[in-house]
Amino acid sequence: MSDVSKFDFDVLTNLKGKSIEVYNLDSNNKITDLIIDKVDRALAHGKRFDAFSLLLTGPKEQHCPQGIYRFKNPAFGEESVFMTPNAQDSYHICISRENVQSKIEECSTHT
Repeated sequence: MSDVSKFDFDVLTNLKGKSIEVYNLDSNNKITDLIIDKVDRALAHGKRFDAFSLLLTGPKEQHCPQGIYRFKNPAFGEESVFMTPNAQDSYHICISRENVQSKIEECSTHT
Protein backbone atom coordinates (compact mmCIF):
# COMPACT_ATOMS: atom_id res chain seq x y z
CA MET A 1 0.00 0.00 0.00
CA SER A 2 1.31 3.44 -0.88
CA ASP A 3 1.42 6.53 1.35
CA VAL A 4 -1.26 8.23 -0.74
CA SER A 5 -4.34 6.03 -0.75
CA LYS A 6 -6.46 5.69 -3.88
CA PHE A 7 -9.27 4.45 -1.59
CA ASP A 8 -10.72 7.96 -1.62
CA PHE A 9 -14.04 9.74 -2.10
CA ASP A 10 -13.67 10.40 -5.83
CA VAL A 11 -12.50 6.91 -6.76
CA LEU A 12 -15.18 5.23 -4.63
CA THR A 13 -17.93 7.53 -5.94
CA ASN A 14 -17.02 6.40 -9.46
CA LEU A 15 -17.44 2.79 -8.27
CA LYS A 16 -21.02 3.35 -7.05
CA GLY A 17 -23.14 0.39 -8.17
CA LYS A 18 -20.03 -1.73 -8.79
CA SER A 19 -18.52 -4.51 -6.72
CA ILE A 20 -15.37 -4.64 -4.65
CA GLU A 21 -13.74 -7.83 -3.42
CA VAL A 22 -13.53 -8.53 0.32
CA TYR A 23 -10.68 -10.59 1.75
CA ASN A 24 -9.78 -11.97 5.16
CA LEU A 25 -7.03 -9.76 6.55
CA ASP A 26 -4.98 -12.63 8.02
CA SER A 27 -5.34 -15.42 5.46
CA ASN A 28 -5.94 -13.18 2.41
CA ASN A 29 -8.71 -15.61 1.34
CA LYS A 30 -11.53 -14.02 -0.61
CA ILE A 31 -14.75 -13.86 1.41
CA THR A 32 -17.24 -12.21 -0.95
CA ASP A 33 -17.99 -9.29 -3.23
CA LEU A 34 -19.86 -6.22 -1.95
CA ILE A 35 -21.65 -3.58 -4.01
CA ILE A 36 -21.01 0.10 -3.23
CA ASP A 37 -24.49 1.60 -2.81
CA LYS A 38 -23.69 5.05 -1.48
CA VAL A 39 -20.69 7.31 -0.86
CA ASP A 40 -21.30 10.44 1.24
CA ARG A 41 -19.13 13.21 2.62
CA ALA A 42 -18.98 13.30 6.43
CA LEU A 43 -19.30 16.40 8.62
CA ALA A 44 -15.58 16.29 9.49
CA HIS A 45 -14.59 16.78 5.83
CA GLY A 46 -12.71 19.98 5.13
CA LYS A 47 -9.32 21.44 4.38
CA ARG A 48 -7.57 19.39 7.06
CA PHE A 49 -9.50 16.10 6.92
CA ASP A 50 -10.82 13.86 4.18
CA ALA A 51 -13.96 12.30 5.67
CA PHE A 52 -16.57 10.15 3.98
CA SER A 53 -18.64 7.02 4.47
CA LEU A 54 -19.68 4.09 2.30
CA LEU A 55 -22.77 1.93 2.39
CA LEU A 56 -22.36 -1.50 0.83
CA THR A 57 -24.55 -4.55 0.27
CA GLY A 58 -23.77 -8.19 -0.26
CA PRO A 59 -25.26 -11.66 -0.14
CA LYS A 60 -27.13 -12.56 3.07
CA GLU A 61 -25.62 -16.05 3.03
CA GLN A 62 -22.08 -14.61 3.30
CA HIS A 63 -22.34 -12.24 6.27
CA CYS A 64 -19.17 -10.41 7.37
CA PRO A 65 -19.00 -9.60 11.10
CA GLN A 66 -17.52 -6.32 12.34
CA GLY A 67 -13.80 -6.16 11.73
CA ILE A 68 -10.90 -5.12 9.53
CA TYR A 69 -10.99 -6.46 5.99
CA ARG A 70 -8.82 -6.11 2.91
CA PHE A 71 -10.75 -4.63 -0.02
CA LYS A 72 -9.55 -4.98 -3.61
CA ASN A 73 -10.53 -3.36 -6.90
CA PRO A 74 -8.42 -2.27 -9.89
CA ALA A 75 -9.54 1.35 -9.35
CA PHE A 76 -7.84 1.63 -5.93
CA GLY A 77 -5.67 -1.46 -5.63
CA GLU A 78 -6.08 -2.82 -2.13
CA GLU A 79 -6.83 -1.21 1.20
CA SER A 80 -7.44 -2.59 4.70
CA VAL A 81 -10.23 -0.81 6.57
CA PHE A 82 -12.67 -1.38 9.43
CA MET A 83 -16.22 -2.33 8.43
CA THR A 84 -19.37 -2.71 10.52
CA PRO A 85 -22.57 -4.52 9.57
CA ASN A 86 -25.90 -2.66 9.54
CA ALA A 87 -27.86 -5.84 8.78
CA GLN A 88 -27.23 -9.37 7.48
CA ASP A 89 -26.49 -7.99 3.99
CA SER A 90 -25.65 -4.30 4.61
CA TYR A 91 -22.37 -2.70 5.73
CA HIS A 92 -20.89 0.66 6.66
CA ILE A 93 -17.35 2.03 6.36
CA CYS A 94 -16.32 5.42 7.79
CA ILE A 95 -13.09 7.08 6.68
CA SER A 96 -11.58 10.13 8.36
CA ARG A 97 -7.93 10.90 7.75
CA GLU A 98 -5.72 13.93 7.62
CA ASN A 99 -5.16 15.28 4.11
CA VAL A 100 -1.64 14.90 2.74
CA GLN A 101 -1.69 18.51 1.47
CA SER A 102 -2.63 19.70 4.97
CA LYS A 103 0.44 17.93 6.39
CA ILE A 104 2.71 19.49 3.75
CA GLU A 105 1.39 23.00 4.46
CA GLU A 106 1.79 22.49 8.22
CA CYS A 107 5.40 21.34 7.78
CA SER A 108 6.27 24.25 5.52
CA THR A 109 4.99 26.79 8.07
CA HIS A 110 7.29 25.33 10.74
CA THR A 111 10.51 25.59 8.73
